[in-house]
Amino acid sequence: MKDIPASPLRSATLALLALLAACSADPSAAADTDDTDDTGTADVDAADARPTPEHRPIAATCDAPSGDAPCASDGCFAGVCPAAPSCASSADCASGDVCLRTHSFATLFSCQCHASECLADADCAADELCHCGVVTAGAACVGANCSNRCLPAGCRTDADCPAGLCSPSRDACGHLEGFFCHDPAADACLTDAECAGSADGPRCRHLGGRWRCSDVPICD
Repeated sequence: MKDIPASPLRSATLALLALLAACSADPSAAADTDDTDDTGTADVDAADARPTPEHRPIAATCDAPSGDAPCASDGCFAGVCPAAPSCASSADCASGDVCLRTHSFATLFSCQCHASECLADADCAADELCHCGVVTAGAACVGANCSNRCLPAGCRTDADCPAGLCSPSRDACGHLEGFFCHDPAADACLTDAECAGSADGPRCRHLGGRWRCSDVPICD
């Protein structure tokens, strides 16, 4: 069969369709060969980012002890007794002290008098800060959260730390023991989550001048 030459109109139509197809292609598909965002900074995998620890952006002003609600101590349970109570209300305590339902052992609480050591950081020594605790008469508290306490401090706010993280350290049983600067570039851990599965223990705390994972004993 004899070939029929294409008409000029048909040739022009085919050329136009080819041009439109080329223009509709995504030009970024071939160019996007690296792992950068539009700022020129490489994308960071979320799994590689370290968690932000609890920290103290500003200094606190604490409330003074208040109220005179009655306090109820627990009795003995299965042969185990809490510490003997020292008060039944704040009226039984020295002036300015507060009677709080205080953790004694396991799930047992007994009522104890607690003094408020401070209302602001300025009330504490230079190497301490004022931690606001429970100050409402008759309320329950544990450890350093019983009334306002001056606690050891290597920093008082985030502004005191090169990395901007002034964080609370808790002992092996989870009780607050002080505040210290975190350095994400050097610290072995920033939170307890980073100690999960560690041979050193599951608690991230400040020990010997550095943050590291620590073992957890049987706590009361």
